Amino acid sequence: MFHYHPRPVRAAVVTNPAAGRNRQDPAIERALARHPGIPRLVYRGGGELGAEVASLAAQGATDLIVDGGDGTVSAVTSAVLRLPPNVARPRLVLLPSGTTNLVALRLGVTTARVHAIDRILKTPAEALRASTVWQSPLQIEREGESEVLHGFLFGAAAFLDGTLLTRRRVNAIGLTRQLGIVGGIAANVFHATCGRGRTAFLGGAPITVQVDGSLLPGDRQFLLLLTALDRLLPWLSPFWGDGDGLIRWLNVGAPASGLIRALPRVLRGRPAPWMEASGYRSGRAGRIKLRTHRPFVLDGEVVQPGPMGCVTVRPGPPIAFLRLS
Repeated sequence: MFHYHPRPVRAAVVTNPAAGRNRQDPAIERALARHPGIPRLVYRGGGELGAEVASLAAQGATDLIVDGGDGTVSAVTSAVLRLPPNVARPRLVLLPSGTTNLVALRLGVTTARVHAIDRILKTPAEALRASTVWQSPLQIEREGESEVLHGFLFGAAAFLDGTLLTRRRVNAIGLTRQLGIVGGIAANVFHATCGRGRTAFLGGAPITVQVDGSLLPGDRQFLLLLTALDRLLPWLSPFWGDGDGLIRWLNVGAPASGLIRALPRVLRGRPAPWMEASGYRSGRAGRIKLRTHRPFVLDGEVVQPGPMGCVTVRPGPPIAFLRLS
């Protein structure tokens, strides 16, 4: 459906030195030192990159090597999709340099980071074409805010609380990437069953959700998870059901019941017959609209919902990624 027309590779790097793996391992710094002519943009999070990425693209960058975590990927994706129509969108090359790296594991470089830059620059453009994949991100619009956001994993309610808990109890002791994801799930299950404040945790957050115009039951939700990816990890695909559209969604109503019994089935996307009546729902959609004044999480970053508390999520335009293994 989509075609990537190769040009001679002119790479640029967007690097986040504060990303988890970059703080621990200077391998990318050594690799970049071998290619001093590559334009480099330093991003430390907390802002948008529109003007800087537009400048790199206008100079003819065909590929943006994203050396950071999921939040950096989200910022670069948003910047690429804001480029003027007359500027060619660069392909994104994602290095797993952050704490979780969920997006890079699905769409980026899964070989050693230190060799990725050499491989990209030394491989003929036509040969790299076969490794190009197209993916639509989520597009997030907040009523009352002019900025449109893009990302790949949107979570609300328990996902917000769980992300903060994972940072404090799992990532803080050095568990990252897939091990950090497993540790985060375990920490949150413990919190839901034995932790202080478990009743409030299971009670969810005040959120109403519309899926393609149909209102889901309840005005409180325990969990809302959205993505346009086909799955999150080979062993983690918490979605099932039918529907039209690119967004895969998971909703668990509040208060959550039967959580321990349901969890293995949710993680694999294989529901039992009793689960829907207990508030476990999933499917596909073209538009999700929610009303809430609580923050949500987009690719690991906590985001405010805007002054009106109305958030609309739809698929964004597809962009090209270079997937290397």
